[in-house]
Amino acid sequence: SGMRSRMDERIDFSHTVTDGRWRYIRNYMPHRPWGQHQAYEWQARGYQDWEAAYRAGGLNAVQRRFFETKPFEELYDLRGDPHQIANRAGDPAAARVLKSMRSALDAHMLAIHDNGFLPEGMAGEGYVESRNPAVYPLKAVMALAEAAASGGAARLAMLREHLASPVPVLRYWAATGMLIRGEAARGELAMLRTIVRSDPSPHVRVVAAETAARLGDQEGVRQLAGIIDAPPSWQVQLQAINALTFVGEAAKAVLDTVRRAARIEQDQDYVRSAGRYLEAVLTGSYTPATPIFELERMRQRLGGPGGPAPGRN
Repeated sequence: SGMRSRMDERIDFSHTVTDGRWRYIRNYMPHRPWGQHQAYEWQARGYQDWEAAYRAGGLNAVQRRFFETKPFEELYDLRGDPHQIANRAGDPAAARVLKSMRSALDAHMLAIHDNGFLPEGMAGEGYVESRNPAVYPLKAVMALAEAAASGGAARLAMLREHLASPVPVLRYWAATGMLIRGEAARGELAMLRTIVRSDPSPHVRVVAAETAARLGDQEGVRQLAGIIDAPPSWQVQLQAINALTFVGEAAKAVLDTVRRAARIEQDQDYVRSAGRYLEAVLTGSYTPATPIFELERMRQRLGGPGGPAPGRN
């Protein structure tokens, strides 16, 4: 089994399991592309050239997939498809395997008491704290996260009900489900606005604000900017910058906030990298070769040219 969570300044969440022949992947954030720009990675000419070709329309369907959003589920036959190109999750001939792999992943997450569904910095994130079912009811969280990530108009009622849950992580995944549904959640905009203004969890407010902003509500953009300017923690600040990155042109209204994040003086390189990237995008100066990662600053912080490089968290 394996998983993907945050990599430096970019946030994602996927789980995978394999029996050696088949590989199953469940993407809990299918609204995010596989290849989010990441400052350290994009120092490599390979990433720069790949994105440049994508922006120029020079890639085929398989090559450009990296820059596009993900399906909820993936299933690959590693024997016949070692590069994992042909997703068999929708193939009736592979339905029995898909069901078995789904069950294996669920069983593993329950066995290890997977606390990855808690966004960074949310109460209950610690190993001991996450064992409290009042804070982190894992089976209920898993069911809701699956309903959220599967998309479509289905299960809207379930998501709507959990937006009012007393448990923050359940509200978080209910709001994430609304974000994933996009236009299908427009009927919930009034409720989302209320959450943006008053939910006690900043993690929930960020997701609701991004959803509202992507539905054309400028208040969502302003709320994200407010959280970035006065964050309760760097983790929430980073979450809010990531959210603002996917709002599009509407984020230009809070460009000053983005510039402040890009120049933040505290030792928070992830926040600054995300801000520098978004500033370049919003001002129209970004190209795949734009230097976002501050290599010299990192060397100075880590004690010179021989210091370690950033990596996974």
